[in-house]
Amino acid sequence: GRPFSLLVADVGALLRRVPPGDAILRRSQLLREGDTLQREQFLALLAEGGYMRVPVVEDPGTFAVRGSLIDVYAPRSPEPYRIEVDDDVIVSIRRFDPDDQRTLGAATEVAIHPVREALVGTAELAQARQALSDLCDAANLPSSKRRQLLEELGTGRSLLGIEGFLPAFYQKLSSVFDYLPAKTHLVALDAPELAREAAGELERAQADREAKVAAKAPVYPLDALYLSEHELVARCSERQLLVVHRLAIEGRDADEATTELTEFLAGDRTRVQTLAAHDQSLLAGQLKARRAAKSGDD
Repeated sequence: GRPFSLLVADVGALLRRVPPGDAILRRSQLLREGDTLQREQFLALLAEGGYMRVPVVEDPGTFAVRGSLIDVYAPRSPEPYRIEVDDDVIVSIRRFDPDDQRTLGAATEVAIHPVREALVGTAELAQARQALSDLCDAANLPSSKRRQLLEELGTGRSLLGIEGFLPAFYQKLSSVFDYLPAKTHLVALDAPELAREAAGELERAQADREAKVAAKAPVYPLDALYLSEHELVARCSERQLLVVHRLAIEGRDADEATTELTEFLAGDRTRVQTLAAHDQSLLAGQLKARRAAKSGDD
C-alpha cells in the first residue's frame, strides 16, 4: 500500500476483523502517466474490487469505458479520473467533474483500491458460496431464502449486511494491527472512555448477533468478526504504547468495575510522566465555587 505517517482510528475499528492485506493489495494499483496498463486485466481488477460498470461515471465506486478512455471514481478520491490508454500505455490522466463531465486538469497519478471489504473475485466467490451454504444449513434456513442469498451473492453486487458474512470470503481474516509496520507506536487517548467504548462495541455486536439468532438468520460467532478484549490487549502489547489521560487520578473506588483492558491502560503509576503543566488554578476555582454554592444551599 501507499506509505502513511499517521493513522487515526476509534477502538471499534481496532476490534473489527478485516480482509487480509494481500487480498486488498492484489486489487489495488497505482497508475502513472507512461505506465503500461493491461486493459482487460485492469477492468477485471475493478470489477473484483467491487466497482460497478456504468455508462457515465457520476458516483464513487463506479467506472465506465469509452474507446481508449477509462473513467474511474475511487471511493476516497475527491473527484473521478479519466485515463487515456493507447497501445497498452497510459498517455494521460485527467481529473474531471462528475456533474458536467468537464476536465478539471491533469493528474500525475491515481490510486485504485477496492470499494468494499467483501471482494468478488473468482476464488472469493467460490469460497463464499460454500461457506454461506454451510452457514445456512447450520441455521436451518429455508431452501428458498438460502437460494435467494446465494443468487444475490453470485451477481457480485453488495448485499445488505454483507459485512456480517465477511468470514465467508477469506480463509482467515486480519485486523488493523496486521496492516501496521512492526515499529509502529500506539497512542491511546482518554483511556477510561476508550475502555468504555470497547466494552460498548462488543456488547452491541453481541446484542445484534443474538437478535439474528432469534430471527433464525445465518450468523457467524462473534469471535469470527471481532477481536476479544484479551486479543486487543495482546495486540497492543506487541508495540510501544503511550496512554494519555485527561486527568491523572490515583486509586480506584472499591466498587468500580475493572476489565483486562482498563487494567492494561492503567499501567504502572511509577512510570507515569507528567506532560501537562502543574497549574490547576482553573480546577481549584471550580471546586471552590461548588463548595460555596453547596454551603449556601445548606
